[in-house]
Amino acid sequence: MRGLPGSRNDIDPTRIGLVGWSLGGYYAPRAAAFEKRLALVVAWGANHNWGAVQRRRLEREGERPVPHYWEHVLWGWGHDNLETFPGFADAVHLDGVVEHITVPFLICHGENDRQIPVAYAHRSYEQAVNSPHRQLRLFTAEEGATEHIGLDHLSHTSTYIADWVADVLTQ
Repeated sequence: MRGLPGSRNDIDPTRIGLVGWSLGGYYAPRAAAFEKRLALVVAWGANHNWGAVQRRRLEREGERPVPHYWEHVLWGWGHDNLETFPGFADAVHLDGVVEHITVPFLICHGENDRQIPVAYAHRSYEQAVNSPHRQLRLFTAEEGATEHIGLDHLSHTSTYIADWVADVLTQ
């Protein structure tokens, strides 16, 4: 890519990775599984089975982690019927996908994440068998960053991820 008209000579295309948080914890690993030009991937909140999370929210009387949640979700995914949406959402998972990741893969998750079960972090890690350097980092109550995407100590989580990315890119 270097030298193309309009390209940036200050960017090394071999050192580009993805970091995705929350729903990005689904999208980033999915992208890395199929986009082989990436150098690394981080799931910041292991959203391994988003569809199952949505079904649980609906079972809890339509739980809304934020106001207008369901309206936003339907709009974002291009649906207009909450009754049929769970059937679509069931396909939004990483089973059969994560094993295609062939770059370093960091999974960060809070052990007290009340939105995404910690079991999903373990599931992503266990399935990432083709990553040459996979790591699961669970943040504990003692250190903080134990809630969803580490919002209770965001600087701790983000610093850890930045250090990991720097280490991977300098190896």
